[in-house]
Amino acid sequence: MTWMLFALAAYFIFAAVTITDKYLLGTPASRKEAPIPDARVYVFYIGVLGLSAFLLAPFGFEVPSGLFIFLNIFAGFLFILALLLFFFALRLGEVSRVGISVAGLIPLFTLLFIYISNGNIPTPLQLLAFGLLVGGSIVITFEGFENIADSTRKFTIVLFSAVLFGAYFTLVKFLFQAQPFVSVFIWIKIGSAMTVPFFLFSGQVRSIIFQHKKSLPKKISGLFILKNAAGGVGSIFQHLAISAARFGEVAIVNALQGVQFALVFFIALFLAKKFPNIIKEKTHISVLATKFIGTLMVISGVVLLAIIS
Repeated sequence: MTWMLFALAAYFIFAAVTITDKYLLGTPASRKEAPIPDARVYVFYIGVLGLSAFLLAPFGFEVPSGLFIFLNIFAGFLFILALLLFFFALRLGEVSRVGISVAGLIPLFTLLFIYISNGNIPTPLQLLAFGLLVGGSIVITFEGFENIADSTRKFTIVLFSAVLFGAYFTLVKFLFQAQPFVSVFIWIKIGSAMTVPFFLFSGQVRSIIFQHKKSLPKKISGLFILKNAAGGVGSIFQHLAISAARFGEVAIVNALQGVQFALVFFIALFLAKKFPNIIKEKTHISVLATKFIGTLMVISGVVLLAIIS
């Protein structure tokens, strides 16, 4: 299946990109020292750099009807909001916890939105898969009863991010069925770029952006540009997978994102030991056991969903 190869290529790239995101965003405790200290600023740059998709214009860009222009741009809006919430969660929590939780919940909501659009009802096995995905995500984000308020906050952000991503991927698949791939991809990036200027209404965001233009180190600027270039390639692969898959297989494309965050989990553990100042991960036996159980539940849900979908 070609779409599966595209998806796996995308998620291998995204694994490295996610680790870089965590480094650039820092943590609440290191917010002032983080290379890019505000998630809104981070997403602003990503939205603007997304306009580089116009390089693909010679391969099939066109202006669709008014309704499709709106839907394309709205998809870009959904993507930016989902990404912003994901980065908020990423800053608050460990990259392995947040990543695996989002990876488990996105296919759940994608499939739910597909069912809503088709008017079908999930089967008992699909409900079991949903339960494993949600349950595993809760287990991973839960950090003990002493931190239940913090864990609830993180899970709520992760949940809303996954809902928006699920809506985005469902809408994108619909758009790919009605329009050429390159045209949809570029219009989505236009929608994203049209959304991020609203962040400039925040004085804090404006001050950071204009300050960064002068003070952001060249190494950090180069890393950010390289990360976004890699992310752009990964995004093309991911959207090619969605375009090539059947409507009901879009949730499986999302479910394969578990591969990305399984890689993130092991990379983060390695970096946490070798470079604790770059990536912070709790490595106590009890914490690792919780992550392992939650990850196993998510993987089981993903596998079950892939088998029965």
